[in-house]
Amino acid sequence: MFGEYMVYVDDKPMFLVCDNTVYVKKLDEIKSFFQPNEVGFPYVGAKEHYILDIENKALTLEVSRQLACLIDVAKPKRKKVMSSQTGEVLAYIENLDEENQVIMNHLRERLKQVFPNAVERLHYGVPSLFDEKPFFYYAAFKKHISIFPPLPQEHPLSDKIAPYKNDKGNLLFLKKNTIPYDLIVEVALALRECYTN
Repeated sequence: MFGEYMVYVDDKPMFLVCDNTVYVKKLDEIKSFFQPNEVGFPYVGAKEHYILDIENKALTLEVSRQLACLIDVAKPKRKKVMSSQTGEVLAYIENLDEENQVIMNHLRERLKQVFPNAVERLHYGVPSLFDEKPFFYYAAFKKHISIFPPLPQEHPLSDKIAPYKNDKGNLLFLKKNTIPYDLIVEVALALRECYTN
């Protein structure tokens, strides 16, 4: 009896050796290593795997050793860290008229104070904040500043933001009135809670 053992990477099983059989995950990096003779499911949670039957115990060990050398290649890809696009956001603001520049720069600074770790990007053509997912957009128009996406209808802030809602639920703040920056920040906090949890 040759016994069995399994090699794990990042707490995930990569391959299993049992007697003279090697069970290997179907990874592009190891497809060229050998030809499978069948597909099987050697352990709980396994989906598609190659099964390679080897009569020679020494060869089985050699195959296992070489597969172990492929672990670095076969490791799951790390999640990409989203990069900031501050330059694009600044360019967006610089292309606005002077009044809009003042409003948008002030709003941007307030948001940076509250969300120092949020990633700033130009998304759908307007400034936005990401916390893994996008949660807040703000844009300048001729007569108003708009923020979106909308909060859920039953949100505790619903009454407070009702005067600013358009028919889609997005918020519009007329420039002829005082821009309620504190309320906008409050909404941004609520949106992050809604869209990133």
